[in-house]
Amino acid sequence: MKPGIDWQKLPDATKRGPMAGLDHVREMGLGGICFPTVLVMSPTLGPGFQRDLRDKAEDLDLYVEAGLGNISLFACAEAFGLRAAGNAGIPAEIGLHALWISLGNFKDRYPGGFANDRFRTDIDWADQMAAMEKVMQRIAPVLRALGSHMNMETHDEITSIEILALIEAVVEACTGAVFDTANGLQRGEHPVWAARRLAPFVRRTHVKDASVARAPGGLDVQARPCGDGMVDFAAILQILVKADPSLNLSPEMAASCDDTLRAQPLPVQPDRRSRLARRLRRDRRLDRL
Repeated sequence: MKPGIDWQKLPDATKRGPMAGLDHVREMGLGGICFPTVLVMSPTLGPGFQRDLRDKAEDLDLYVEAGLGNISLFACAEAFGLRAAGNAGIPAEIGLHALWISLGNFKDRYPGGFANDRFRTDIDWADQMAAMEKVMQRIAPVLRALGSHMNMETHDEITSIEILALIEAVVEACTGAVFDTANGLQRGEHPVWAARRLAPFVRRTHVKDASVARAPGGLDVQARPCGDGMVDFAAILQILVKADPSLNLSPEMAASCDDTLRAQPLPVQPDRRSRLARRLRRDRRLDRL
């Protein structure tokens, strides 16, 4: 297993760009980099740039991973970059076959649980799941032909049981999972049990730690440095390595506020800063409990 890093959490990622980012990862002594989508890795999806990136990664002995993004029919209308890509294709030719997907997202402009796609009030979660299975079925023939897989993350809106149901419905030959070691806590799942359930289908990872504590209104999940939270890494890594010793480990810690702001249009900056302020206030409350 190679320990690397998630692109969005790499310091100065947007300032350096993908090519220089590889050098930075190597300087840090890490084993690779996980881009959230192919459009982050290569905004124009130019095959020449993708090959150059792959060749440089191979020269530096680094792994490179990427994804397709949020494929929910109810979210694609909001993902203008992915819509613009159209039929540009996916970079199977440079060996990127284990592609990350998410089936929902988190929207800061809505309060509390309503910020999570699972609790949208305009469409039930069951209907979202049915729609996601439909779009996955449409993508499946292309992925099978390319020998690629769309791998659903154990994200904050979906359970490992629901991911397993989609894998069984769409067929394992072109589906799988990205196992996030801590996200299951947000759905009340035990990370070790979720790892056991999904281990045969895990092709990618996000590594982070978290703790659950009492907070005003009930319980809250707080991010923690790896080893300081509730995640049993010794047990989980043993389960994952037994299923696939070649898995890469991509830590996903809190992103730099400055890096995030540079990558966003100016109008959303105040919202981003206020969200961070709210999180800091919440974390202080949890620390006192």
